[in-house]
Amino acid sequence: ISSKEEPFDIFICYKETDAIGNRTEDSVLAFDIYKKLTKEGYKVFYSKITLEDKLGSEYEPYIFAALYSAKVMLVVTTSKENCESAWVANEWKRYLSLIDNGSEKYIISCVKGISPKELPSELQNIQGIDMSKIGAMQDLLYGIEKLFKYSNSKKAIERPIYDEDEDEDENEAEEETEEETEAEEGPF
Repeated sequence: ISSKEEPFDIFICYKETDAIGNRTEDSVLAFDIYKKLTKEGYKVFYSKITLEDKLGSEYEPYIFAALYSAKVMLVVTTSKENCESAWVANEWKRYLSLIDNGSEKYIISCVKGISPKELPSELQNIQGIDMSKIGAMQDLLYGIEKLFKYSNSKKAIERPIYDEDEDEDENEAEEETEEETEAEEGPF
């Protein structure tokens, strides 16, 4: 199957449905990311769309072919439970294994509504994006563009996702700058 499929640039790992079959917030966020990335020209594996024409087929080989071909994995989650669900954890653990074995691949967590400290320990020290912040989608697109443009043999970008204290300092600095500008220029 993998020889028949074009390689993917990005694999979006997320939980599609909850225990009673309702679509998750993760799925909605993943779809928004999928739309932005495909608009930018990336070939993206997003199971809800990518597998829709595979009905009646065994889908696992398609998922694993996409995992192996994608240069970047986005782990999209709004809860620790969703990130640790069987299929989701299976996907990101396999991907981390590829990275650990020397593949030039990158993994980025895209969290919303949870602290990075709530992620599974394997994902806590890998740089990610807090999707609830203003400009998060722009930051994600820019970061992915840089990975594709300037990729090297580095395994994963290991930095904390964000430092809450640092964010507060930046927000205070931005507010002070805006106040100073308004005072100098006036409100209009």
